[in-house]
Amino acid sequence: MNAELNSDWPLRTARFSLRENGTPVADEFDDIYFSTENGLAETRHVFIEGNDLPTRFAKLDPSSGPFTILETGFGTGLNFLATWQTFLALAPPSARLHFVSIEAHPFYAKDIVRLHKNSELAELARVLAEAWPDLVPGLHRRHFAGGRITLTLGFGDVRRLLPQMDLKADALFLDGFSPARNPAMWQPEVMCLLASLMNVGGSFATFTSARMVKDALAEGGFAFEKAPGYGRKRDMLKGILTRTPQPRRVEPALPMSITGDVGARQAIVIGAGLAGCAITSALAARGWRITLFERGSEPAQAASGNPAGIFLPVLSRDWNALSNLTGSATGYLRSEIARMNASGGDIDWSVCGVLRLARGDKHLAQQLRILETLKPDSSFAQWLTQDQASDLAGVSVNAPGWWFPGCGWVNPPSLCKAWLASAAEATTTHFNKPVFKIEKYGDLWRAFNEQGVVLAEAPVVIVANANEAAKFAATRHLPLIPFRGQISQLPISHLHTSA
Repeated sequence: MNAELNSDWPLRTARFSLRENGTPVADEFDDIYFSTENGLAETRHVFIEGNDLPTRFAKLDPSSGPFTILETGFGTGLNFLATWQTFLALAPPSARLHFVSIEAHPFYAKDIVRLHKNSELAELARVLAEAWPDLVPGLHRRHFAGGRITLTLGFGDVRRLLPQMDLKADALFLDGFSPARNPAMWQPEVMCLLASLMNVGGSFATFTSARMVKDALAEGGFAFEKAPGYGRKRDMLKGILTRTPQPRRVEPALPMSITGDVGARQAIVIGAGLAGCAITSALAARGWRITLFERGSEPAQAASGNPAGIFLPVLSRDWNALSNLTGSATGYLRSEIARMNASGGDIDWSVCGVLRLARGDKHLAQQLRILETLKPDSSFAQWLTQDQASDLAGVSVNAPGWWFPGCGWVNPPSLCKAWLASAAEATTTHFNKPVFKIEKYGDLWRAFNEQGVVLAEAPVVIVANANEAAKFAATRHLPLIPFRGQISQLPISHLHTSA
């Protein structure tokens, strides 16, 4: 078992109480999340003003990419919501914000709404709650304000999540509970990890001025100064990163991001199925220009042309790479489809829940071991007996299994068309135009037709044509295995009371 990946399971949600005045208090740390009387004002004073964000937001150059904020301790989302509000009020209309935060004990979505219901941030809190990730360890991404604001939210231990990240932050919010009550969050190891993810010269602010925090900051390469705290707190700290410490991150075997000169931000995408259309949309949202080639007459012509595809996570006891990907991706897909349809998309889908039954005694035993290890929150996955599964399905089933209430099905062609529509201004599409060869010439990739004529060239080429990738010399080595038969279609009259 890969204990490192699995160590944040079972994920413990926030356990809190409310004082008589409504202030939320973390039971484990006996410390408040924020004051209902002045929590928003304190956030603005410490983190927004402490990082000089109003001035920096107003002066943003949209062509320089998103402004990135890194935070420890997402909590109720107060800092994020206040930053969201400030950014929309002051930043240029085409500027973008990327807010990255980590939370070991996340709230339920309903609690996010409840704790901000009397605040001027109530509407933003409602929007956040509607897109709230499943309670699954790992990284979860959501988009707001028409794509101008991106939230990357990590559920789990900060010391395990930070090494998985690849970013350079412009500002750092050091939040979390008091160092005396939660010392693990304020260790030199954490400060060094945070520093490795920041731009030199990037700012930070924190509500505390404790000696252990100063020492940890100094070891991480931060220069700091005392500043007036908020209310009854005499001092806070703010400052900048002056040097990058020796890296403590484990570098991946393969690069996590594109390397080399891609200043032109242009890409060739081969294949207009689910993969090709998804990457086209993602690149366009980041300001890239895309040339898309598809051998068929329209998108989603091969396996992506099925009338329905089921989206659900793949669970494993060690929470391997596939579990990590699908555990986050199912919630992300759900959020993105809702967002695109709200903006005029016409994606055919349903969050009807998915029931996945055990397949024989060996598979059943495996699933029970997964249940024992993960103990997932019922909002994400539930284990049902055979009788419970039969009642839920409305037909008699022959095995127990997993119930995923937040999963369902989507029509892939409608999803592909929505992705391409979102990227239309940045994409040149070529249907009925297969690519027969790709080759690297200097810093550029070239795509050729059957006659050897160059169709396009770009610094980056993305091969998304399934097992057809085997015909390219550059991708022939990939261990691709084609599978036949993905769905069976039955007339409704053939359904009966056993499954």
